Amino acid sequence: MVVKVVVVGAGILGTWMAIHLVEQGHSVLHLERDNQPQSASIRNLGLIWISGREAGVELDTALSARERWSRQHALWPELPLRTAGSLTLAPTEADVAVLEAAAALPDATTRGFTLLSHKDLLYRYGIDAPTSLGLFCSLDAITEPRSVLTILRKRLSLDPNYRYRANAEVVYCHDEELELIDHTRIPFDYVFFATGVSDLRSLGFASTERLTRTQLQMLQTAGHARTLPPAIADTDSFRYYPAFASLRPMLSPQEPIASRYGAQLLLAQRSDGSLTIGDTHEEYGSPFLDSVIETHLVERARTVLGQEIASTTQRWQGVYSRLVPGDEDVYYSEQLRSNATWVTGLGGRGMTISPQAAYEAVKETFR
Repeated sequence: MVVKVVVVGAGILGTWMAIHLVEQGHSVLHLERDNQPQSASIRNLGLIWISGREAGVELDTALSARERWSRQHALWPELPLRTAGSLTLAPTEADVAVLEAAAALPDATTRGFTLLSHKDLLYRYGIDAPTSLGLFCSLDAITEPRSVLTILRKRLSLDPNYRYRANAEVVYCHDEELELIDHTRIPFDYVFFATGVSDLRSLGFASTERLTRTQLQMLQTAGHARTLPPAIADTDSFRYYPAFASLRPMLSPQEPIASRYGAQLLLAQRSDGSLTIGDTHEEYGSPFLDSVIETHLVERARTVLGQEIASTTQRWQGVYSRLVPGDEDVYYSEQLRSNATWVTGLGGRGMTISPQAAYEAVKETFR
C-alpha cells in the first residue's frame, strides 16, 4: 500500500529519510522551512567519521551508515564522497605512544586503523609531521556539506513519488494535517520530523528533557597549496571521541585555550582546494571567539601538517542537538503519536550516522 508521507526538514537526516521512503515505494512530500537548508547539515566539516565511535551499537550504526553512503555513491557517482580515510597526527613526539595504543585496540582492524611512518606521510601526502608516526583510518570519508543535499535531492526528484517544497514552515501539527505559516493545510498518512535543533513544542507536542544543544566554531581558508585527500585530526580529538576513552590518561596535558573551549583540530579539504578547520565544544549561546580559537586551530594545523595555512576567508558557528550526558541511546527517536515520529539528537554525527538512523526510523514505522 502506498502511504502519503511528509518529511519535515531537508537536512541530511530528513533527506536520507526521504531516500528510504521512496525506495519503499511511498509517496513523499519533503518540506524545508528555508529556501535551502541553513543549519547544522551545511555548517560542518562533512566528515563521515567511523574512527572515534563507541564500540557496540554506535560503531555498528556508523559502519552500516558508511555502507549506505557507498551504495548511494555507486548508484549516483555524482554524489560527493571522498573515501580517502583520515589521519590523526600528534603535535609532539610525546603523544606518539597514544597513536600506537590506538592502533593496538582490540577493534582496530574493524575501524580500519594502521600506523603510517613519517616517511609514508611525507611521500603520500606531503605532510612533514613533527612526529614519527600518524594513525590512518581507512573507513573515514568526506562529503561536501554545501552540495551533497542538493545532489541527493536531484536524484530523488527522478522518482515520481518524490516532491520537494522549500519555504514551507510548519507551524502546527493537527491530527492528520500540517499547517504551514501561510495557512496552507497539508494532509498526511504519516509524518517524520527531522528538524535538528528546532523544538516541537510550538507544533503542539510535549518537550523532552533528553536533549541539549552544543555550539561549535569553524573557519574556512583560501585555497591550500597542496592536495590533502584524507581528513586530518590531532590527538586532542581523542579527548572527545568515545572510542579512545581508555587512552586519555596517556595524552599530554592539553593547551589551556583548547581545554577551556573543548577545542580539537579537525580539517577537511573542500573540492575547491580550500580547507575547513574546526572545531570547539561549547555551551549553546557562548560568544563567538574567532580570534582566540582561530589562532590555536590554525597554528595546530600548521604544526601537524608541516605546511603553511592560507588566510581565513570565512568563520561561522554551528549548533547541533545531542542527547544529554548519560543517555545510552545513539540518537533520539520518539513516536509522538500513532502517525508521527521525531528523530534528532545525532550529536554532531549527522553525516556519519544519518543514513542508518533514517533507515531504522522508517523500518520501525513500516515493518
